[in-house]
Amino acid sequence: MEVIEAKPLDNTNFSYGFPIDDEKYGSLIKRENYISQIDNALNKHCELLFIEGDEDSGKTILNALYTKKHALNCISEGVISSLSRL
Repeated sequence: MEVIEAKPLDNTNFSYGFPIDDEKYGSLIKRENYISQIDNALNKHCELLFIEGDEDSGKTILNALYTKKHALNCISEGVISSLSRL
């Protein structure tokens, strides 16, 4: 009988809105200082974190980098909204 080994999936490979693929990931600046700050905040005192910034400031890429680093422990869903319209 053949044994099939199950492995967790990296959900970043299946997201239509994910801004980077494995090939592009290797060429990006990793922004480890920001990733470390996010890790520290989530590990110490917060369960939910909002990333704010100007348009084209790198928020989506930062989210993508964080999700890629923690691909087996996180789900990424892009939500774009304008709070000024609320």
